[in-house]
Amino acid sequence: MVRDVKDPKVRKNEFIEAAGLLFSQKGYDNTSVKDIVEKVGVAHGLFYYYFDSKEALVDAMVENMVAGMIADVQYIVNSDELTALDKFSMMMLQFLERKKNRKYLISFYQGDDKFLLLSKYINRTIDDFAPLIADIVVQGVEEGTFRTPYPRKAVEFWLYGRFFMVRKFMEKPQLMVEYLEAEARFIEQILEAKEGALTDMWTNFFDGLDDMIITEDEI
Repeated sequence: MVRDVKDPKVRKNEFIEAAGLLFSQKGYDNTSVKDIVEKVGVAHGLFYYYFDSKEALVDAMVENMVAGMIADVQYIVNSDELTALDKFSMMMLQFLERKKNRKYLISFYQGDDKFLLLSKYINRTIDDFAPLIADIVVQGVEEGTFRTPYPRKAVEFWLYGRFFMVRKFMEKPQLMVEYLEAEARFIEQILEAKEGALTDMWTNFFDGLDDMIITEDEI
């Protein structure tokens, strides 16, 4: 019998994709390493060649998601045809679309025992995203849309606040829209934008949030 030997990157992505599918169907806690291995169709021991644990696999999954989001945002930032508000709108839509089918990540990061892992994710994400979003803010200042003299620091304040806000509505997912409505107003103030510049734009996102709000049964 000829053994199926694949490029390590390909095989690793197979584990990540299989886990994502199973997590979305069964939930994180109800999916075992055995389930993932059987889905990929390989020997059990091969899983531990790539990942130390199921938690490490989710960490890799998040890394992949962040890398994809960065690529999308970088493309938006580099556009010479879009205004800063256009870029902000497209960026937020990208964030929303990528997270719609990953509700299981909410339950994975939920709980005080997961706070350290969540904190690492927050720091890694902010390190990658803050410079890109700050470029959009700088453009907005040049266009007169924003007036903050501290683009990078303003973005970091927003992002750190956003992640801890997300952790808060993990406890009460039904309050997600309320938190996001408040967030839009806070961002306007941090960036010293004209009132309504972002809150009007945020309203367009709320229709797409129903699929992201998880129930207690799904946590």
